[in-house]
Amino acid sequence: MVYAGYEEAVDFPHSRLTKFLGKFARFSVLSDRLVRMEFSSRGVFEDRATLSRSLFYESSIVMIVSQLSSTAGFLCHSSKLRRKHRRMEREISVHYQIDSNFSSTTLFVTGLNPQSGDFILGLSPAGTMDKQITGIFWERSERNRYCESLVRGTLMRYIRLDNASVINLNCTELVQENGNVCGWDRSDCNCDWGIISRDGWVVINDTLNFCLNDESDWWDGENQDEEDLYIFAYGHAYKQALDDFASISGKMAMVPKFALGVWWTRWINLCHEDVVEIVEKFARNDVPLDVFVLDMNWHTKNGWTGYSFDRNLFPYPRETLSFLHNKSLAVSVNLHDADGVAPYEDKYEDACKWLQKVNGFQCHPTNSTLRTIPFNITDEKGILALEDVVLADLQDIGVDFFWIDWQQGQASHGAMGGKQNPTIWTAHLRSTDSARRGSGRRSMVLSRWGGLGAHRYQVGFSGDVRELSWENLAFQPFFTFTAANVGFSMWSHDLVGPGDDSQLYVRWMQFGSVSGVCRMHDRGMSAGECADEEAGKQGSCAIIFPWEAGEEAFESIRHALWQRETLLPYLYTSLWRSFQAGPGEALVRPMYYEYPEEELAYAGNRSGFLPQYLLGADVIASPVVKPIDKEVSSTGGGIFALQDVWFPKGQVFVCLCTGSVYRGSDEVRRLLFDISQIPLFVKAGTVLPRLPANTTSRGGLGRARHASDSGCMEFHIFMANKRKGSGFLYEDDGTTTDYVRNSIDSSMRTSVRWKLHAHKQEIFISVSSKGTFQQAPAKREIRFRIQHAPPAHFVDVEGLCGEDSWCPVPATVGYDELALSVIIVVPPVDPSQSLRVRVRLIGCDPVKQEACGASLFGLQGVFSKARQAKGKVPPPVRLLFPPPFSSLTSGLLDRARIDSKSLWALVAVPARLSHITLSVRRNKPVQDLVAQFWELVDEVGALLETSVKDIESLETISTRRRFTTFKHSLHSLKPQDASVGAASRRCGRYDRTQHNQHGREPDMEQEDEVVGIRAD
Repeated sequence: MVYAGYEEAVDFPHSRLTKFLGKFARFSVLSDRLVRMEFSSRGVFEDRATLSRSLFYESSIVMIVSQLSSTAGFLCHSSKLRRKHRRMEREISVHYQIDSNFSSTTLFVTGLNPQSGDFILGLSPAGTMDKQITGIFWERSERNRYCESLVRGTLMRYIRLDNASVINLNCTELVQENGNVCGWDRSDCNCDWGIISRDGWVVINDTLNFCLNDESDWWDGENQDEEDLYIFAYGHAYKQALDDFASISGKMAMVPKFALGVWWTRWINLCHEDVVEIVEKFARNDVPLDVFVLDMNWHTKNGWTGYSFDRNLFPYPRETLSFLHNKSLAVSVNLHDADGVAPYEDKYEDACKWLQKVNGFQCHPTNSTLRTIPFNITDEKGILALEDVVLADLQDIGVDFFWIDWQQGQASHGAMGGKQNPTIWTAHLRSTDSARRGSGRRSMVLSRWGGLGAHRYQVGFSGDVRELSWENLAFQPFFTFTAANVGFSMWSHDLVGPGDDSQLYVRWMQFGSVSGVCRMHDRGMSAGECADEEAGKQGSCAIIFPWEAGEEAFESIRHALWQRETLLPYLYTSLWRSFQAGPGEALVRPMYYEYPEEELAYAGNRSGFLPQYLLGADVIASPVVKPIDKEVSSTGGGIFALQDVWFPKGQVFVCLCTGSVYRGSDEVRRLLFDISQIPLFVKAGTVLPRLPANTTSRGGLGRARHASDSGCMEFHIFMANKRKGSGFLYEDDGTTTDYVRNSIDSSMRTSVRWKLHAHKQEIFISVSSKGTFQQAPAKREIRFRIQHAPPAHFVDVEGLCGEDSWCPVPATVGYDELALSVIIVVPPVDPSQSLRVRVRLIGCDPVKQEACGASLFGLQGVFSKARQAKGKVPPPVRLLFPPPFSSLTSGLLDRARIDSKSLWALVAVPARLSHITLSVRRNKPVQDLVAQFWELVDEVGALLETSVKDIESLETISTRRRFTTFKHSLHSLKPQDASVGAASRRCGRYDRTQHNQHGREPDMEQEDEVVGIRAD
């Protein structure tokens, strides 16, 4: 089976699988909890693949064994799993009355394993397992039921309806509620259930699917089975269910590396000069850009369908695309295939000659007439003429991939509808053309969802945004993470904002920056009649360029896009893990994959409550989807959005934007975030691979394409309350299918581990790399950022220079006073070289024993907001990201003419810390410096309290709103625990000889609440 850019052998018929063949029924045990059940009154069973079921497998990890027995005319086969420790555990038992039709009395399934079978049998109302329940959990008459138990899947597109907030991802109810607005062919209600359920079982009915020819991979007739069912009985082992689903339906191939960057497109006439100007504006405004998409106006205007450049706009198309490629940008063009290849297309004659040669098709039936080559998805030769002649020419000119934008419907253009539809077939074709032609080039499409199995065709287009509203935005995270339940985790949503609500635009862009795909797009709302407003008033046109949103909004958006660019190594590594392990490790996935027994993991809904999801394995993304209440008397004080966030019990997370640390619980926390902040929470102990911002000569253009061959890589260690942790980085060439070989000559894998020895005040870091790949850098600067740590006064780095031989490597150590992080820089070395690093800190927190740097938690947010208030204060060191609002000429207090000595002192703390770190570099006595450092940190809590009092004492009737707004800002930074602040530090200077005098390491992972200053 060929899919998504590479070819995988079809292991079918399933000769290596356990199967039971009766006169009218066949049962195939595909895993310990996945069974295929076929019925045919003719005794003829289906061995061909379909687009939902591409291949079968024999697991290399487990061996399936089955027991067969016959009692009272029933055939019973029980699957067992032979685990690594050689224990045999029965999972499910399928009961079938021999030689009978499938019905509730002749076919049913029971759970057998008391350890996992109870998951299959369901939850009690309280959410706990009822182990008294035994026996049948599925019978043939029972469909996938929905009582908030069946986890939702996804649908073709979601914004065809007028109000996105009413869309129901319960597939049954969706059709019932919206049957009259489901589109001319009902494709707007083309919805598929997820393959996982809180009840523990799901049945997929593949009976009405269409089969593919084993040799040509083309349509080959309908399913011969009268019933073709797959039962997934995985309990709450959701990840395993999805991974096994991919084992029989195909993996989601890796997208080219550029696809994880920033995209831009707009539906409007653009010419060559416009393209050049837009790219130059992105560069001048220091806004990242990786993919340039030409919407449908790129082609001739004879109709919606077009395959030839409009020469009035692009007289020399190859020149335009070469310009974009020279800027390291990928290029895509929009397609609407409905009308076929017409005589006015550039490659029409070549396509005609090709068709005439292969099947005798006549484009010129008479001397005076020309025939359009029709678009018919069941006509193999006609479609291949389009793919291999017409579209191949566009790829030769420089088009990297296609955006399939035609609203194909279901029963049209040769398709019979349902499982056979143009949507999935066009995505299938354009994802596999390169492989079919023998090219090693990685393929990708941007396309709508075409049904179960479409996860192989990576990036989904959810349709044009019809309504720019907060309700629509609130729905998008829920829609996105639930799609992972059918293996489809990379939705691309239009990122655009209304002209009269810059806050909504910012939040929309921030959501895109933490999604699978970040694509700015306007469907035509940014020009035209919307601009016809009275002189001097803002029009209602949508905003398509971030720099046109106003200074404050622009800085926030640019910050979000740059943050995405720095996270590219982590995102790409997460994508590879998804390919290797299966969709259970999807880049964007629901919380319940990792925490299936936690009720709050299922609480996210379409109205925007708990819009959080896992972004890779180590990050929780919780994009803000609700507006800031402008009333200063509100909880947010008119400047903060209220965000509900849930942290899973037993876990500790670090807020990326504030440095605050949170321990998980059974409760939802309400946090505060201003317009510049994106709630991202990194699991404590994680090592996050990142690209430092603005470290290349190309600036923000084409950075994603060159993420792995960049000259610098940073490993960000989130220590928090942990004593050890690890991280992983995967790299390959990003453009070919060599990654499929999974070999050491096609990829590089870097493992980073760290450990804190608190009694020695030392951190040890080890880096080991294996493999290489084409375009891997010969030398690379390596940086380590250790957050929530005091300054370091010594670093020792060694590199493996032979077998069991280590050689010294030069390195420097510094300190980021604004982010409270140790920075270690190793000059360019061979990235495949193993390293070991020893960092000696000046001294851990002498009082707070729960973590080495417990008093530093949250100070990053304190310093950021204090600087935002005062303005004009230069940073002591360059930040990891340029702070939002750094270009403002004055802060809130400056404009209000307020003089607060405490706030000035608070703003000056990082500069004072820099003097201490400078003394460290000058080899001043460490014992004195550590006391100065922690005493200065102690002052922060008291300065916050005093600053609030200063503002309260200055409140007057005329300035009440201004003062109250800023007071709320300060209150949001106040310590959450009474022990934090100057009063909490014990009297006397810090004495290293007394601290932890027994030589024991403090318990860094104790169960009590992690406390600190929280700047949320």
